Amino acid sequence: MPAADGDVPSPDELVDFSTDGSQGVGPGAGSPEPRPMGPSDSVPIFRTDLKIDKGANAGLFEVTDPVSGRHFTLYEFELSIARMLDGRRHASDVIENGVRLGIPIDLDGLYKFVRQLWRYGFLAPPGVEPVPEGDEENGWPDREKWDEATRTLFQTALRLIRQGRPHDAESYFHAVLDADPDNAEALEYLAAIERGEAVPASPIGLRAPGRAGSSAAGGRRKLVLALAAVAALAVASVGYSLVKRTAQRPAAPAPVALPAPPKPPPPPVAWRTAAVQQREHPPLGELTASDAGIVIWKKAAGVAVKEGEKIGILRTDPRRPGAKARDRVLAAPETGVLALAAAANARVASGAPLASVVDDRIWIVDAFVDGKPPAADAVCELRGDAVADRVACRLDSARPAEGGSQLMLTVKADEAPWLEKSRSLRVRIAPAGTPPEP
Repeated sequence: MPAADGDVPSPDELVDFSTDGSQGVGPGAGSPEPRPMGPSDSVPIFRTDLKIDKGANAGLFEVTDPVSGRHFTLYEFELSIARMLDGRRHASDVIENGVRLGIPIDLDGLYKFVRQLWRYGFLAPPGVEPVPEGDEENGWPDREKWDEATRTLFQTALRLIRQGRPHDAESYFHAVLDADPDNAEALEYLAAIERGEAVPASPIGLRAPGRAGSSAAGGRRKLVLALAAVAALAVASVGYSLVKRTAQRPAAPAPVALPAPPKPPPPPVAWRTAAVQQREHPPLGELTASDAGIVIWKKAAGVAVKEGEKIGILRTDPRRPGAKARDRVLAAPETGVLALAAAANARVASGAPLASVVDDRIWIVDAFVDGKPPAADAVCELRGDAVADRVACRLDSARPAEGGSQLMLTVKADEAPWLEKSRSLRVRIAPAGTPPEP
């Protein structure tokens, strides 16, 4: 079927549906043919009733339609993009998240990929409600919940593999195993790297010959290439005949020199996306145990306290046998919000951290970006889950780190009320003077 823009799809996009015997399910049967998208257009919905199984090799997944029995093999990075098609995100969000995770993708590639999924009937029909925010896993196989540090390490390793740097990724997978020795996914990827099977991400929507796909598409591809070869031979034959006929004709006059074409405009500024690793309020004062004993709190974590205010007691152990324990008052070291480092009724050693008072008006954010550290005056923007969740930030420091650069930046809490609960925080960096992205 011709593409929406009138061009014939490339051989990698052609799919033969006549071999699986299904009826009533196919291109256009469930949803209209996708149209090219703009950055602010909502993406279609990738069906959540599809069955997803791991393939024979690491990084491959088999997606099966339980209704038609049709199946398609996707690479891990392609499945990652497919799972972002929830009907709620904008095309620009999917592209930005993909680039942040090391997946080459642009608007044209996203459109071609969506059209491939549509040809297999993998997109939800019109009228299906978008996946509610916070319920993205509904309908998908259960996945183990990881803490933020483990997830960041694993995502960094995947990004390095997708960039064609599998051996750099090994240390991050080992770091995951240090915290979780039985992590099956980290073990699987390490084994794949050792076998040389770790596949870098190719541009979304453009598969190289021999990449994962359906057997039907492979047969159709061979047919198209064979027809192209026959056509090339025919053209060559006609050309040879024309050369013989015109061999005796006088030489044509020399062509008139044309002015040089204008220089192309400079490329757009490349924004870089950094993955957020940690967010916290800066401490104003620390409180440590003056002696060994048991901590008894009078104030709860998260409440506002004033400097010198009683927040608890430290019941110290008696010095001599038979003596009574002594209660020492614990006072707030500064004015701010209380954060507890020791649990209530916990036994602590002398010098152990007990609590701190933090400034809840400020957020300190740590992030990691590929490449060299940005300049101190770089444009900095922090983004959250929703398109409207964005705020300018101040880059406090940037230093080289293994595989990229470690950033620390400051954001005012009242300018980003969504920051604390956001699950997909990322930082955008560009050279000084760059105007904000639309």
